[in-house]
Amino acid sequence: RTAVEGHEMPFFGICLGHQLLAEAMGGKVEKAVNFELGVFAITPTEIGNEHRILRNIDFRTKWANAHFAEVTRAPPIAKILAKSSKCQNHIMQVGSTAFSCQFHPEVEEKTFDGWMKIPGVRSELEETFGTQILTTFKKDIDNTLELHNRSALQLINNWYNITMT
Repeated sequence: RTAVEGHEMPFFGICLGHQLLAEAMGGKVEKAVNFELGVFAITPTEIGNEHRILRNIDFRTKWANAHFAEVTRAPPIAKILAKSSKCQNHIMQVGSTAFSCQFHPEVEEKTFDGWMKIPGVRSELEETFGTQILTTFKKDIDNTLELHNRSALQLINNWYNITMT
């Protein structure tokens, strides 16, 4: 909290980092009503439409999502910049230099296999969603990776340009 409010330190939180930023700054995280597992489009909110963090992002991009919890109440000083059909807070700005996203812009071709090596992840996802969902998720990541990576690089470059210049 002090890093964000007091020192305006640059921060970019992903998934759990998004949730922790919200909690640290006075928001609330709860079990998601609509779990997101798969690749989903996000859309800018009204204030997100003109925000520099989303400049030159291709909104045909499908972003990898795997979360059972979500920010249900944003911090009082937060701006919600993007959402999906299932999650109303996918990109958030808190203060002038802290940004976060619920989805996974860091996904690359080995990420899915890495997630499946984490003890309990595969079994929990298969128990919750069935075995076919993981095959579909992996295939969808592979099929959307090129556009995803271009948009992810643009997102990170935008964040850098906002917070470091």
